[in-house]
Amino acid sequence: MVKVQIKKRGKYYQYTFEIAPQDGKRKWITKSGFKTKPEAEREGLKALNEYLETGHSFKPSEISYSDYLDYWMEEYCYINLKHHTIETYKYIIKNHLKPRLGFYRISQITTATIQEAINDIYVERGFAKSYMKSILKVIKSSFDYAAEIVKFIKYDPSIKVKVPKYDEPEGDPVHIFTKEEIDLIFNSVKNNH
Repeated sequence: MVKVQIKKRGKYYQYTFEIAPQDGKRKWITKSGFKTKPEAEREGLKALNEYLETGHSFKPSEISYSDYLDYWMEEYCYINLKHHTIETYKYIIKNHLKPRLGFYRISQITTATIQEAINDIYVERGFAKSYMKSILKVIKSSFDYAAEIVKFIKYDPSIKVKVPKYDEPEGDPVHIFTKEEIDLIFNSVKNNH
């Protein structure tokens, strides 16, 4: 059973209790700055109850996007998506999202932050439009879940983010000739007759 421990540190009291291990290492929640022992006990019990009720060892607004993506994969993706999709998401998260956005708190991330990350990936890596859409789909799905399902954030900042415009035409493009090209073709045809 988890217990709240109270210690005096200098002039102030602190509470500590153990939470679920992360990456095989023991972890605790600790907060200090309480003027009296009863105040530290009361706040410690309140924090412990919140932790036990939600199962979260974090305030949703303070979780990093990196940790949130791990949570989202566990709570949603592994349960609802096919194996191939999960593997694709894991690759995108590891190689593109965590390095560019993972260090932000999820509550700090704005539409502009996401758009800049997408633009940077496009400029630096030059991925095909379909792959860029896959990266954006992971971002949009994760933020939708954070805003609509678990309410970690008040709104979804990814809604208006778009894949950068691609210059190469899709499908069978129609070539539009310049005046110089038309003159060149016309003169070539005229000289051959």
